[in-house]
Amino acid sequence: MKGKKEENAKQRIFKSALSLFARKGFAATSIRRIAKKANVNISMINYYFGGKIGILKYIINDAYDKYYSAMRLVLEEKTGSEDLVKNIIDNIIRFFRENTEIAIVALDVIPLDMPRIADLKSKWISENRRVMDRFFIRLGLNTNEDVEMSVFRGALTSIILSHFQSKYVKENMDQISGKFKSSTGNKAKKMYPLHEDLFYDRYSKTLSKLYLHGVKSIGKKVKT
Repeated sequence: MKGKKEENAKQRIFKSALSLFARKGFAATSIRRIAKKANVNISMINYYFGGKIGILKYIINDAYDKYYSAMRLVLEEKTGSEDLVKNIIDNIIRFFRENTEIAIVALDVIPLDMPRIADLKSKWISENRRVMDRFFIRLGLNTNEDVEMSVFRGALTSIILSHFQSKYVKENMDQISGKFKSSTGNKAKKMYPLHEDLFYDRYSKTLSKLYLHGVKSIGKKVKT
């Protein structure tokens, strides 16, 4: 019974911190606010995570591990360039849909004045380069070309992140602004409640065409 209570407390801390980081930002979220929302003592946060920075490190590692696991699975498949791009985009979208708050916090928060976080982000950026270089090489791009790579590196993630950030804000306007409260409480308003799968299927196909067209125009080596 004690173990279950401890597990629930740790999970509450994680979920509370994640929600606050996503809505208010890391710097604006105090450890006291996290403790209050999770209904725990500050000492429990220090015990489980080593403080607020420890929670952010946990979030970053969890997000990037899931993100690159999805990328590796696609890169192991033997497909042509069009299917490769579509599958990569599908997996990135799926990652964001299933881990929206984690992705927003991990990919958008960079406290450069905190060496432990900066070093961790640097490690994952290096991993990003290693994993995605395999993707670019299969598309016929020259990974040593600085100008091309400055355009294509992170382009897909940035576009999709921007979409989900806007979607997240719109769906949580009641919590963020304190307005639009309904009789059922502060429930997020879904933008695509009935046809979300259809929306993201078309979104993925559209982005795939746009991205592949750019690669073909610049790389000139893409095999279809």
